[in-house]
Amino acid sequence: MKASQALLIAAFLAVAQAAPTPMDYVGGVDVDKRNPVQTIEDYVGGVDVDKRSPVQTIEDYVGGVDVDKKRSPVQTIEDYVGGVDVDKKRSPVQTIEYYVGGVDVD
Repeated sequence: MKASQALLIAAFLAVAQAAPTPMDYVGGVDVDKRNPVQTIEDYVGGVDVDKRSPVQTIEDYVGGVDVDKKRSPVQTIEDYVGGVDVDKKRSPVQTIEYYVGGVDVD
């Protein structure tokens, strides 16, 4: 760093420290004279939390379904597309001879 750059940086820092702060313009508020702590409800009209309605879900707004009472028993894909009970409908194991007409070698 050159000496001229170092001098410019030092001069800038001195000016920045001497500049007035926002509190110099506004002035501080005496702590004893401040209003008590306020929340956003104090400004926009709040809701008394103790008197609020019970917790609601999205179903309360759009009309929900009681899942436990309305749900049908567990279903598989066969219930929707028409399945086959594999154990009852399957034929016994077959070989290629059953399809093309084989010869009994023994």
